[in-house]
Amino acid sequence: MTLYTTTTTQRLTKRSVATFFSNLNSGLTSIPSPSSGAESQRKRPRSDNEPPAKISRSSDIWYEDGNIVLIAQDLAFKLHRSVLSRCSEVFRDMFEVTQPYLSDDVPMFGDSPIVYLSDTAKELSLFLKIVYSHGEDPYFRVSEVPAPMEWVSTLLRLGRKYQVAFVADEAIRRLKLTCPTDHGVYLELEHREMITDYEGGGMSIFIVNLARAFDIPELIPIALYRCCQLSNDMLAHGVKLENGTTDRLSSDDLARCLDGKEEILKCNFSFRQLLMHPFDNDFPVPNCKNCLQHIRLPGKALISHDILENTFTPFEGNFQPCYKCMQNFHYEVEQLQSQIFIRFQEIFGM
Repeated sequence: MTLYTTTTTQRLTKRSVATFFSNLNSGLTSIPSPSSGAESQRKRPRSDNEPPAKISRSSDIWYEDGNIVLIAQDLAFKLHRSVLSRCSEVFRDMFEVTQPYLSDDVPMFGDSPIVYLSDTAKELSLFLKIVYSHGEDPYFRVSEVPAPMEWVSTLLRLGRKYQVAFVADEAIRRLKLTCPTDHGVYLELEHREMITDYEGGGMSIFIVNLARAFDIPELIPIALYRCCQLSNDMLAHGVKLENGTTDRLSSDDLARCLDGKEEILKCNFSFRQLLMHPFDNDFPVPNCKNCLQHIRLPGKALISHDILENTFTPFEGNFQPCYKCMQNFHYEVEQLQSQIFIRFQEIFGM
């Protein structure tokens, strides 16, 4: 209830704020239009069933048998109270103050009361489609299909805002598989393609800020680790979002990334040592002398920025080492990566 009244009362005059809370206590509450600003402009009901000025009906979310109209920006959605109330206590509480038989001041769209929301029309449309028919959504709980970052953030924000758990949980599921707390999951590439990155990168910045805003701290270590792999220019200036705004790291998280970049350099040294001397301990089989002849020279022992990826080889060119040697090398790499994975969780506050 608090969530809705806060959004609504931002649009009220001092007089109507007092009226709103007075009526709320007595059960006679009116929901003002964000464009009217005056109680005298809110009339009961429209017999011609036409929308308020400059408001259009949604072309795909308009149920003729619906009994509540939600308006976001300039778009109206006709829905069923029972469907929304069943999945959201916020909607249920909200609808308790839009009972037309109790007040003549409730704004109407034909025979249905109106509730104005502060969400964008695009976000609310996506959210309502998931609520009504999530089985038809091409991304919902379909692990093989990467979902756009905007899709994930909308589900998380509106799912949390309206307390629709199954919607928010799907966003969190994808985020956790993208930024896991387990190194084994991190190495499974199919689980890392759960979210489509922005053009030019920068998704990790957005994930860090989402995790901070919605208190999902387990996402932060790997999200910040990935931020460390971005250019300094992108870290400093942020990433441009679809809505035209720019998302940046906080000064504290930017400092953590700079520390993380230094730590990556140290870890690179450990990997170079492993790549140049992969069999210093025990040769698995006698013919490993042949494998040893094809170890890269020190100057060629270069690795990628993502030191948690299992994509390294100590051998030159297209040389195929024996099975035992490669198995031993992969084991050494995974052990070192697991230690580094834990180290980054410590660096970034977990």
